[in-house]
Amino acid sequence: MQRRITNYAARDNYALVLLMIVLSILLMAVTDVAPIGRILALIVVGPTLMYALHASGLGRLLHLASILTAGAVGLAVLEVVLTGRTGPAGGLDTAVAGVLVMMTPIVIARRLAQHPLVTKSAIAGALCIYLLVGLFFAFLFGFTAAVGLGPFFVATPHTNDVDHLYVRFSALATVGFGDLVAATKLGHMLAVTEALFGHMYLVTVIALLVAKFSRTPR
Repeated sequence: MQRRITNYAARDNYALVLLMIVLSILLMAVTDVAPIGRILALIVVGPTLMYALHASGLGRLLHLASILTAGAVGLAVLEVVLTGRTGPAGGLDTAVAGVLVMMTPIVIARRLAQHPLVTKSAIAGALCIYLLVGLFFAFLFGFTAAVGLGPFFVATPHTNDVDHLYVRFSALATVGFGDLVAATKLGHMLAVTEALFGHMYLVTVIALLVAKFSRTPR
């Protein structure tokens, strides 16, 4: 039992993963400069997600993630060089980032379910899942806006990745400032789904982990 706990502690460094995710979100906010903002965002987020996969003991997915990231970035860069703007390739790199962000919480959750005890690393991993879900919805809304035929937000014809991050994490935290509102029924339902998940996740999963951690013998 002690050896098993030691092996998990040696491999799972979710505190570092959590820090990298927070830094990635902050960097995405300051690198959103058209037309290369989405490219820089994927370059920032890619290594973070790859390290999360490595920390979860699924290194075999790193090769696939690297190919997807490199391919999406390469196409987006080529489009910017040839046309001076991001078009379909911009939507593609957003979709790739969304797929990677969608996979990573599942991998982390699977890894945490194997932990014999609730540790600080396990709680950090659960917080990683929370932030990654918000990031996934931001990429999902960004992709929807990129391929949509009209403005995604009401009375806001032009949006960027920072707008989607702002709205999605506001909804995830169930704050809902209301200054940016989705114009479509699909956007409304996705916002409600995200808000419900954010509320239930904090009051159930995180609360139970913290309570169990407080009762775990040191």
